[in-house]
Amino acid sequence: MANQKNKKGSYPKRSQYATKGSQRSQKGGMRQPAQKKSGDFLDGKIWTLLPIVFGYTLVPVFTMTKDYDIDFTEFDWFNAKALTGQIDSFGYAKGVFLVALAVIALLILGAEGIISREDFKKRLFQNHKVVLICLSVYSVMVLLTSLITPYKELAFQGGGYAQWQTLWVLLGYAVLFFYTIMAVDSERQMRVLIYTFGIGLVIATSLGFLQAIGHNPFLWEWVQKIITHFSRVDHISFQKKYSQVIISFSNPDYCGAYIGMVFPILCTFLFLGYEQKGWKKWLLRLISMGILVMMFVTLNGSGSSSGKIAVIGVAALGILYRLIGFLAGKASGKQKIGITVAVVVVGLVAVIGGLQTKPAKEVIAKYEKGLKDTRNFVNIVNQGDECYVEMRNGETFHLNVQIEDGKVGDIYIKDSKGKKIALVYNAEQAGYIIPDSRFSMVRVIPKRYQVGETAYDSFIFRDAPNNIEWTFMKVNGNWLYYTPFGKLVSLKKVPRFGFKNLENLFNRRGYIYSRTIPLLKQYWFTGSGPNSFIIAFPNHDFVGSKRVGNSTTLVDKPHNVFLQIAVQTGLLSALGYVGIWLWYAWDSIRLYWKRKLSSDREKFGFGLFLGTIGYAIVGITNDTVIGVHVVYWLILAMGIVVNRMIRSQEAEATHEKI
Repeated sequence: MANQKNKKGSYPKRSQYATKGSQRSQKGGMRQPAQKKSGDFLDGKIWTLLPIVFGYTLVPVFTMTKDYDIDFTEFDWFNAKALTGQIDSFGYAKGVFLVALAVIALLILGAEGIISREDFKKRLFQNHKVVLICLSVYSVMVLLTSLITPYKELAFQGGGYAQWQTLWVLLGYAVLFFYTIMAVDSERQMRVLIYTFGIGLVIATSLGFLQAIGHNPFLWEWVQKIITHFSRVDHISFQKKYSQVIISFSNPDYCGAYIGMVFPILCTFLFLGYEQKGWKKWLLRLISMGILVMMFVTLNGSGSSSGKIAVIGVAALGILYRLIGFLAGKASGKQKIGITVAVVVVGLVAVIGGLQTKPAKEVIAKYEKGLKDTRNFVNIVNQGDECYVEMRNGETFHLNVQIEDGKVGDIYIKDSKGKKIALVYNAEQAGYIIPDSRFSMVRVIPKRYQVGETAYDSFIFRDAPNNIEWTFMKVNGNWLYYTPFGKLVSLKKVPRFGFKNLENLFNRRGYIYSRTIPLLKQYWFTGSGPNSFIIAFPNHDFVGSKRVGNSTTLVDKPHNVFLQIAVQTGLLSALGYVGIWLWYAWDSIRLYWKRKLSSDREKFGFGLFLGTIGYAIVGITNDTVIGVHVVYWLILAMGIVVNRMIRSQEAEATHEKI
């Protein structure tokens, strides 16, 4: 017989709906509402969900053009003058909207006066200690880094090359995450979140689908007038040769990141609605199937390799996880080992088959292309009137070029053993060559350049087979590199880690990672500051940049979520960020193992779990942007809430049976 408690007993119900022991209606099987407790935090107040709902439905598609300037003239890797008249349509406005939602969430928390409530404290400290610690570490380090960074304008206002994840935005993520965990705790609230999340998928996917079939809504005249209302421009355009399938993000890759994250959640809608009447249930599934088709069209149109990998990967992991759990639950003893082995074998066969698909072959082709590295020079360093050169084949030499008032004197090198080799002029090559097979790719071409009112003795150092060249000018007896930005600088050796001969991997990501990883030693504690990755990254690596792209290209993002957070707000904040997901992932693995997923809440919760895995996959090769990252934080928070509600219901049901 169940234990009896009086009104002041120690078993308050959190959910607005009674648990397993409650009466059920004869028709629909829905649980009847239990009497509401005075200590229930925001229970049943659907309007309090608006900051969450707007966060994953409207923020990702909110678009408004902002005018701004880019001024990094103090750095060698930037122009001598600022870039004026820049516009951003897909980042800044989302950040403003997000911060407004976070402020509203805080006001709701304060207006409800919940800080002293026992239910609030219990939910916070008893259920989520690890999450609270990790979130606190992340948030404190974001704040500390922003206060001490020398680039406070970027941290507090954003800018640069359309980088708008300011201190306020980063804290806004944390606030909405925290608010979701604290504010959602009833079946009714969760059902509202489930179906409004579906509405968000409809909005975003429809936008991407229209772009994929050649009807980009952003190019419609009346839309252009709305989104440019506060700008000095009257229209926006898209770069040629780049996909216009971006949904409402700044790059097609972020479209893939969004789809890779929400794809498994959309799949759960195919199985929801068992408590609905027949026609409603099948209508929901029919709509979900239509959105799924549009999502695949959108993903294919974006051309995002990371998005395709995430969809394939998360689908395979989800199926294998459920299959192993189901079969293991039916077996016992040694049978479980055999079943697990069999499922893994089947999984490997499926993976091999998947690799034969067109999307997989495209990804493999990009990977194989990145393995080819024919560029010959790794480092060039100015040393007074000489240049020290490191080559990909392991050879090194010192280059000495003597030119005075346009007249060419001695030109020679000294190899690593000190052997002097004179260069020989070759009329066909229109320059000097080194008569040694180790250095046959080197060309030195004397020049004389007029910069302003000054004439400089100069020479071009060329990687002949790849047609890559660097121009040096003599200033006060020393050779200086003449940058594409019109500045004279000394080239220095840039620290790098790993990715030898793999710097072209996945569109230069190998190069970016190899130069970013060494930065962790410098920024492990406080980081460089929000939005300041472009400054932290060694963009003065003019040799490395040219050798992977044939031209000097500035790197303003690391194309990796962990590296982005670790460099900008410190390694500690990155560990706090990852710690939340690891705790949630482990909790979900244990919770959904062998579970039948019979209720809508369990299905949606499992989809949320797979969604965070999808985002982890795309996060390996993509950094964060506001419209995608806010959805991830809310998915993670809702996943934690669903897991808590499932465990709470089971605990209450067990108690009633005692």
